[in-house]
Amino acid sequence: MAWFCCSSKTVGQSHIASGIPCQDAVAYRVIGSTKFVTALSDGAGSASKSQIGSQTLVETVCNYVGNFLLDSSETNHKYLDRAVKESILMARDHLKKLGNPEEFHATALIAIGLDKEVVVYHIGDGSITIGENSHGGFIIHRSEPENGEFANETFFYTQEVWEQHFRKTTIKNSLFVILASDGVDPFIWDSKGTRNGFIKPLLQKIQPLNSNNDADKFLNEIITDPRTNDVTNDDKSIIIAIHNELFDVDINNKKFEDAKPPTFKSQENLDQELKAALSKNIQKDLSDQKKQQTQPQITVQKNNGLVKYFYMLLAGTLITIPLIFISTSNSPFISSIKKNIYGSIYALFGISAPSNEEKKLKDGEPLSATGEDNLKDINKPASENISPNKGSSSVNTNNLYEDIREAVNNATVVNSEKRRNEKKDTSSKEKSTVRIDSADRNIKKVEDANKNRDQQ
Repeated sequence: MAWFCCSSKTVGQSHIASGIPCQDAVAYRVIGSTKFVTALSDGAGSASKSQIGSQTLVETVCNYVGNFLLDSSETNHKYLDRAVKESILMARDHLKKLGNPEEFHATALIAIGLDKEVVVYHIGDGSITIGENSHGGFIIHRSEPENGEFANETFFYTQEVWEQHFRKTTIKNSLFVILASDGVDPFIWDSKGTRNGFIKPLLQKIQPLNSNNDADKFLNEIITDPRTNDVTNDDKSIIIAIHNELFDVDINNKKFEDAKPPTFKSQENLDQELKAALSKNIQKDLSDQKKQQTQPQITVQKNNGLVKYFYMLLAGTLITIPLIFISTSNSPFISSIKKNIYGSIYALFGISAPSNEEKKLKDGEPLSATGEDNLKDINKPASENISPNKGSSSVNTNNLYEDIREAVNNATVVNSEKRRNEKKDTSSKEKSTVRIDSADRNIKKVEDANKNRDQQ
């Protein structure tokens, strides 16, 4: 027999206190003289039926893969990998028939021996330690646990993403393999490397044992020792496979060296790294916030100011251009619009709109409603509007001009006040007639004065 296997498991003190059964499971199968398959599974403490999940895995793998190794001489890893994955799928399908897969969460540690070549498959935590025979000693290889964000978080073969966490390691010229759940891990290795003070005596004690039963009992004594409870109160499970060449080796004189430093981090290290990462992220967030409070916000404010200025300028232009067009246009249509607008403004403030003639008199323009040619130059002195006569005159024409202006203005003011008091609209023709009648009377005065002057 090329390979010798032994195993043991025990319930943890925390499970005993809670009335929970052992959730670990172990199984192995030796095929012929050169092959073996072993499987260990640690059920999740948070899953109510994880002991069923772990037991289903180890039994399915050892039966299915064992039959594959027994019936086939093919050692191509392609077929071996497929056989292992098919056994996991079979276990998953069986659990789905029993209920929700989340109730059966468990890890998967599998080791297969092909003469001196060892192939291991791993999902979740726990570890698989492989001893490669070397001149003068052993090179220790290890498939380490895969944890989540915290040390007590891991992955399970019952999860939908199990293939993303399916790892494989192959070591040739191997003489021993140790599969251990996380309850036994602290005794086999730590963050500094392999605990040679535990592994060497363990292998030396197994060497003289002639049967698997004796070896199983010995392992059970080790993991049930009360002193182990001071290290961990979790379930403990272990499987050891030893090649027959190891029985002839003086292990005590062999050197054990790790192939590479462990990458496993304790919970303390994980906490420190998490704090460092959080601190770094916080500093980055603060830096980003500071940048947002300076340059980006100033830029946005400037852009908003430019946009506001542009819209104000556009609105002013759109308002000003039509006003200029309306104020300068002589179109009858535009004039009617202006009249309506001004009328609305005057009505709003309770003011009567001035007539066209009032506007012309105010602006010094000629009247157009009466056809009186002698009034078109009303702003000129009276001496220029009246034909001069020879001789002197006792009447001052300049004073008459002032009287005419005053009479016209008085008539306009009186007429405007009267309309405001009565709140009645008066046509432009009526207002113009009032002014012209007053003007006729004053002109008559001038003519009478000239006539009297001529008679004298």
